[in-house]
Amino acid sequence: MEGRAISYEDRPQPVTLASTGAVDHGETSSFSIADRFGNVVSATHSVNATFGAGIVVEGGGYVLNNRLPYFSLELEDVNVLAPDKRTMHTICPALALKDGKPVMAWNTPGGDNQPQAML
Repeated sequence: MEGRAISYEDRPQPVTLASTGAVDHGETSSFSIADRFGNVVSATHSVNATFGAGIVVEGGGYVLNNRLPYFSLELEDVNVLAPDKRTMHTICPALALKDGKPVMAWNTPGGDNQPQAML
């Protein structure tokens, strides 16, 4: 397939959302899937706020997440993005392997409780 330049019109576009009056709590879903060939996936998708970034992928029908607010550029913030630093993030789907093959997949929604729930 021959590549082509992506124009501005091809990019996902922000969506203006009408206020529903609902409290914005965010939405997270998680799932684990295994097939008969031994392929396994563990995924957690979080849009962090209702409708995520407010960008719908045309033809895909899904919204892009907006989890980057968990990171900071403020030097005094514990979660600042910096070289050689591991910032805290709650999305942590997991796979357990035995002899190099997956034996278990798990994940959970739950915001800041996710690392504890996973343990």
